[in-house]
Amino acid sequence: MPARRSLLTAIAGTTATVLTGCLDTDGSQPNQSSQSTPTEQATGTATATSLPALEDCSDRYRPTVRAPDTGVDPLPYPDLPTDLEEGSAKTFATAFERAWWHNEVRHDRPEVGRITVDVSTVSVTTHESGTGFVVETSGTVGFTYTATPQSGTPTAEPTEVAGTSGRVRSRYLVTERFARRAEDTNASPVPPAEGTLVACVE
Repeated sequence: MPARRSLLTAIAGTTATVLTGCLDTDGSQPNQSSQSTPTEQATGTATATSLPALEDCSDRYRPTVRAPDTGVDPLPYPDLPTDLEEGSAKTFATAFERAWWHNEVRHDRPEVGRITVDVSTVSVTTHESGTGFVVETSGTVGFTYTATPQSGTPTAEPTEVAGTSGRVRSRYLVTERFARRAEDTNASPVPPAEGTLVACVE
C-alpha cells in the first residue's frame, strides 16, 4: 500500500492567505473552473479481460478521514459502474477524483471549514489492452480553516486562512472489476494501469 501523501506535497503550488473575518462566498477563494471540454475518443462497451487476482483487492488505497468534528463531512466514494461504457467511466472518474481531494484535505486539516473541488474531464479513451477506459481529469482544490492564535497573545483573534492548489491532473483506468489512479506529477507520468488501486470488486 503506498504511503499517503500530505496535502501540501500532493497539491502543487499550495498557497495560504490570512484573512480577517469570515469568507462568505466561494469567490473569496482563489479557485477557477476548468475550461476543458471532454474529448470523446471512444464509444461502445469495454471488454473485461486481464483482470487482477482477487487478493489484489487488499492493496486498495484511498484517503480516509477521521470522524467529523466540524461542519464538513467526508464525501463517499462512488461504486464502480455496473454497465461500463464511456459515459459511466467518465462519471465514475470525475466523482472519484472529487471525493479523493475532498477527503485528502479533510484528513490533513480536520479543522477545515469549507472545501471546494472543481474537476473536469480532459479525455476518455479505450485502454490499449481493450480492458476498460482511460479517463484523464483536471481540477483544482480550495479550502478554508480558522487559525487559532498562539498562546500568550491575548489581543489576537482567530483568523480565516484560505488555501488553493495549482491544477492537478490524474488518469484513471476504469474497468468492470477495478479502477486504478495515476497522478501526473512529472514529465514521465505513471501509466494508469500501474497506478494506485482505488476501487475493486471482490
